Amino acid sequence: LYSRMTQWKPLIGRVFTELVPPKRVWTINEARGISPFVTKNSWSLEKLYCRDRKTNLIAVMKGESALTLSRGRSSFACVILGNLLSLLLFIGILVYLDAPIILIYVCIVLIILCCVPRMRNVTDVFRMYRSIAKKQKEEESMEDASALDENDAQYSSAMYEVHETFRYSTPTDTVCYIVFCLEIIFFFIWPFIHLCILKNTVGAIFFLFLGILSFVRYFLNPAITIQELGTFGSLGIEEEEQRKKSRSDFSGGVSRKEWEAKSRLSEIVGTIDSGKAYQFWNIIFGLLILFFFAVALMAVAQGNAVRSSKDSSSVAGEEINFVHGFEYVANPNLPYPTCTLNTGFDVPIKNRTAKLADYAFLSTVAYVKEGGNTTFLLDEWFGKGNAKEEVEIVSKFKDTQPDSPVSYKFITFTQDKNFGIVTIRGTANLWDVIADAQLWLAAGLFQGLRTLLPIGSAWTPILHKVVDYV
Repeated sequence: LYSRMTQWKPLIGRVFTELVPPKRVWTINEARGISPFVTKNSWSLEKLYCRDRKTNLIAVMKGESALTLSRGRSSFACVILGNLLSLLLFIGILVYLDAPIILIYVCIVLIILCCVPRMRNVTDVFRMYRSIAKKQKEEESMEDASALDENDAQYSSAMYEVHETFRYSTPTDTVCYIVFCLEIIFFFIWPFIHLCILKNTVGAIFFLFLGILSFVRYFLNPAITIQELGTFGSLGIEEEEQRKKSRSDFSGGVSRKEWEAKSRLSEIVGTIDSGKAYQFWNIIFGLLILFFFAVALMAVAQGNAVRSSKDSSSVAGEEINFVHGFEYVANPNLPYPTCTLNTGFDVPIKNRTAKLADYAFLSTVAYVKEGGNTTFLLDEWFGKGNAKEEVEIVSKFKDTQPDSPVSYKFITFTQDKNFGIVTIRGTANLWDVIADAQLWLAAGLFQGLRTLLPIGSAWTPILHKVVDYV
């Protein structure tokens, strides 16, 4: 969609500059001269399905390491079933999150439209592979094995799958400067100023340090230059001389020192800047961003909550309906020890022993919407006038605290003014999912990183100080 937009006539000359002829954009693997071979020994369903689609592929069709037709069929079926299962998984997640039916249909249509070009490409490749395999099988069956020369029997043939990307237009210099300034303002200056306003000195210094490193890594990335040149051989050569030569002219001999430097750069670009680990984490964080973006959209569509801390308790919860006349008669000979709580948890009501059910009831009261029947529920459970919800105290306390999505109630008892219970609501809607992420995602990522690192346990003694700094 973006590529087609860049070719709109009203935008040419104002926003984009048309390139005549179109410019070839190379991949890192093409610049490094890496093309994976698929043989009967290296073939596997997961490798072919999860491989980089932009990397050129060479499939051996004839010889001792040739692929069989059945393996080609298995790969084709794996792609079909993999895309179908991915679609069903995405739909299942949307249904689990109670997404609106219109949003589900729109997502299905968009995913299908995105998968159509890939499925068409896979179908064309499989037809070509099948036709070549059948043709070679017919030729082999017609030839007399005894008449074959020993040298001819050693030859192999292969099928190349080639992907080429061309740039037909490029943003104007003005657009590039505008985008550059917006990125600096919104992704660096604005967060840094926000941390300074919050007087988070340690966080601001840490963010400044990481921001400078990210700036150098992102804007001075050698991988971008390599993708433009298409080869490591043209590095260090003047632009005018590059225009006079083709890409193949730079594959000649160089000095050993230059070869070592470019070989080192090739390893850095291929294994760090564009390595599997880099791609893996990009996918992970990309999926997290899409997930929370979808959750936010569905939360807005549901419209059943607000994010303001003052109104966070107004989320409609499940009302509690008492069943009158029901009684569970306990057996005195078989007491259940957890039903009655130990000393220190007694509810300050005369002639009443604290029960586990009392605290279970209070935890449920947290889900009752503000302005609901909380007072009625407390009177029904503890007796009229024995317990009270302190709405005014909670409201004044929230006014003195930073904005927080946490929703809670404060319950006091008339027979003891110094005793109170804070009951906190858990996850009740999609806005709460975002609040949970805000509260626990950073801690969860840190704990996961600490688990994966070889010496991650070394942080345990100072973990509380690290949390304070963050």
